[in-house]
Amino acid sequence: AEILLPPTEISRIRRAAAGILEEFGHLEDAASLLRTTSEWGKLTGLILRHAPSLLLQGRYLTLEAWLGYLPGRTIGENPWLTYWHGMCRLPSDAAGSRRAFESAFRQFHGRRDVPGIFLAWSGIVESIIYGEEGLKPLDPWLSLLDGLMSEFGDFPSEEIGARVTCSMVRALSLRRPHDSAMERWADRA
Repeated sequence: AEILLPPTEISRIRRAAAGILEEFGHLEDAASLLRTTSEWGKLTGLILRHAPSLLLQGRYLTLEAWLGYLPGRTIGENPWLTYWHGMCRLPSDAAGSRRAFESAFRQFHGRRDVPGIFLAWSGIVESIIYGEEGLKPLDPWLSLLDGLMSEFGDFPSEEIGARVTCSMVRALSLRRPHDSAMERWADRA
């Protein structure tokens, strides 16, 4: 086929094949094919569609490898890719994950992407908790949450609310166990 067909037709066939592979659950094969054909937009879509389920399955390394396929600046230009990169790094590199979450937070806030803002906030808090630099860096982030809730209203989904609530309870119990907000957040949990 590569001898007989023009490159544009080969690319079309490969994109279609990657779509079929994804549809039938052969995600690694689809990602590999998209990488081979440098279909960065399609690979980005595949990553964004499947990142949550990959992490739920504990497949951090798979997702991190797929992110590594993308050209370097692609991740930095998309706050969701930056966020998922932070999630991949959290188990093994808390400081690196924190940098990714903070970058994603700034981008999400600039775009007023409310789900992203709250998820990145939670990621930052978790990366500080699991990091080696101590808990003092939690202080500005703990203070910021009420302001975010005033600015954007309540959480955009029950799942995001649960994640942020767990992060806040964990952070308060470790950093400020006697804080007056602890009871409110514990009740919410």
